[in-house]
Amino acid sequence: MECIVSKKNMLLLTALFMSIPQFASSFFIGPASSIASVAITLLSLDSQPMQPQVGIPTDSDNQLVQMAFKDFDSKRFDASEKEFTMSINRWNEMNRPRDEMASLLKARANVRVDNKDFNHAIEDYNKCIELMGSDGEDKNGKAVYGEYPDTFVGRALALEGLADWQGALKDYDKAITLWGGQASTSTDYGKNEEFDISKFDGINPYVLT
Repeated sequence: MECIVSKKNMLLLTALFMSIPQFASSFFIGPASSIASVAITLLSLDSQPMQPQVGIPTDSDNQLVQMAFKDFDSKRFDASEKEFTMSINRWNEMNRPRDEMASLLKARANVRVDNKDFNHAIEDYNKCIELMGSDGEDKNGKAVYGEYPDTFVGRALALEGLADWQGALKDYDKAITLWGGQASTSTDYGKNEEFDISKFDGINPYVLT
């Protein structure tokens, strides 16, 4: 039978055994000092942080994700967003790896962009970029995997939807740099013909795509 002893009780037992060696010897083989050593070892093991258990998605969980992508492809955006949200909650409950969480967040963000829910899409892209930021680019500023720059492109589209041209151009520049291209400098904005923001006043380029 498994015996669970709290830290407090273990300390009390250790103190008792150390003060009454005869009592300790009737329960354990060896001197009280050995008992104290065992107790301290158990305490040190108990103090180690426990890693959260990672759950395994069920067939129903996987089918829900598949349905979310299917509804997105069929332009049933409200249904797709709901299904992705349910999936994200489930993946959180199961402590699934961050790359899987990032993929689900990015997928829901894409749905929200197509549904013109730009503010919530940006929230998802922000979380996604935060999750991938630790290993998304190498020391030379190039993307390690394609999903990282793609997320900046998605957020740029959402920013366009809010008429935040400067923010969108900054994210496009970031994506170009991650892909290994040459991005425009900040001084280009509003001066270079290609990036003359004044020409876009009152125009939402997202609706033109």
